Amino acid sequence: MPHLTLTQHLHSQVETEGAPGSNYEAMLSALPNHDCRYAVYDHDFTTHDGRRTSKLYFISWMPNNSTRHNKMAYSEMKRKVATRFTGTFDIQAQDEADLLLGMHIITKNDVEESDDEFEDDF
Repeated sequence: MPHLTLTQHLHSQVETEGAPGSNYEAMLSALPNHDCRYAVYDHDFTTHDGRRTSKLYFISWMPNNSTRHNKMAYSEMKRKVATRFTGTFDIQAQDEADLLLGMHIITKNDVEESDDEFEDDF
């Protein structure tokens, strides 16, 4: 089970399940840009000293395009849903950069600051 996305309406249900061997791009493509989801992702990787290992992540996906109501509902139910997945690392993400930072695939130095609207035009 490389990834599993869950939708939360009146109850939790599995929306998609990733194929064995799929990567984080496949999991990311299963997450909508306009609505919240929970996801469980089994991230296989090689450490800096050459060992194969994996980490299991519980992801709260709350993109900026989702409604405030959905964000509040998913935030409220997170603890209840997350208790079903013990031993996971918790990530709350609004976009791909948040997800990759949480999984330590990239560092903050790799992320380009995109606050152009707040920069002075001198």
